[in-house]
Amino acid sequence: MSEVDNSISRSLEDYLETIYRLLGSEAVARVGDIALEMEVSPASVTPAMKRLAEMGLVDYSKRRHVRLTDEGISIARRTLVRHNILSRFLVEVLGIDEELADRDACSMEHSLSSEALLRLATLFEVMAVCPGFDNLVHSGLENWEDGRLPLFSDPCTETPPSCPFILNEEHMVGADLSRLSDQPIGEACRIGKVTGSASSRTILVDRGFVEGAILTILRPLTGDLPCIIDLDGYRMELDRDLTNCIMVRPMSVEGIGS
Repeated sequence: MSEVDNSISRSLEDYLETIYRLLGSEAVARVGDIALEMEVSPASVTPAMKRLAEMGLVDYSKRRHVRLTDEGISIARRTLVRHNILSRFLVEVLGIDEELADRDACSMEHSLSSEALLRLATLFEVMAVCPGFDNLVHSGLENWEDGRLPLFSDPCTETPPSCPFILNEEHMVGADLSRLSDQPIGEACRIGKVTGSASSRTILVDRGFVEGAILTILRPLTGDLPCIIDLDGYRMELDRDLTNCIMVRPMSVEGIGS
């Protein structure tokens, strides 16, 4: 069971995640589309939708259209984020085939803790600014011997290559990063780093604000009104404190992490 909501089954989390994916391109999700996406029969989808409706996570009409409630969106998004981060880790760090990584992520996403999620998100930030780290990982994978990962030929005498992300606070932000709140309306940018307290970072990472994600400001912060952004095709609101925690680079900037 996941930290997302320990009262909901893994199967129902999968349904919410699937609906959320479908709603990225459609106004409503249909039972037939959900069944097709999950490779189950429509007869299996109907009782699941009724159960989710009873829990207040979906609006399910007799016309067989499904919409997520605000709470349903929150759970679905967090489940999808965990899936995407795990899949990315398995492919980019461990070198696992994408299809297998996707299947493994489906199993692992339900039990990934918030702490592990934050550490994985931070790992991608490190990799984006420290090319030596990426080379180190893949060199080790290619030279796997006797069941151990020889990252260094002699771990007693050699040390990892220096990483400016870790050693120099200035490089943790980088000259090409600026706050999301300073970005113009309608210009796509890519997340480089999420700052702030652990609680703020947890909220943002849970919503999908991870290194490499693409977002666009639809409405800037105005007085007490929240910022409205489009994140990888999904619209959401952010208050001032959370908006100021997101460091981005314009899509026009070429280089590491773009």
